[in-house]
Amino acid sequence: MSTEPDLEVQPDIDPEPARIAGAERVGGAAFWIGLVVGWAVIIGGVRVGMHDREVEPTLLVKWLAGGLILHDAVWLPLVAIAGALATFAIRRRVPASVVWAAMTSVVLTLIAWPFVRGYGRRADVPSALQRNYAHGLIAYIAVTWAIALVALAVDVRRRRRVMR
Repeated sequence: MSTEPDLEVQPDIDPEPARIAGAERVGGAAFWIGLVVGWAVIIGGVRVGMHDREVEPTLLVKWLAGGLILHDAVWLPLVAIAGALATFAIRRRVPASVVWAAMTSVVLTLIAWPFVRGYGRRADVPSALQRNYAHGLIAYIAVTWAIALVALAVDVRRRRRVMR
């Protein structure tokens, strides 16, 4: 008689973990192509910035360093804490597609907020910020929630099929 407990295999769960294409190899072709293209863009941007008469390199370095410090010391901890609190509060009570749509909506709103509010709009440069960014934001959020609702409907349908 064995001392190990009998484990039931659930029919809707694949015991073999899902494989992602290229996940078994680190450093494949996509990685190296992305690395080369990424560094080429970075080097090109630095070269253009160094030869532009209007760019002050010391001011640019201060601005980039300030942005990195602001991101890593302020923004990243706040987002991590908010994510941990949200995860604790939600605990599988809300479907994953709804959580995804809510988080995506928050990120889209944060990114679009300066454009929606028109920060930086100048009367002497009519081509700057000329679109209605509020309508664009609403459209992106609507598409996000439509995708989430379709994913939720597919999930509900799958669960009903498994329960039969």
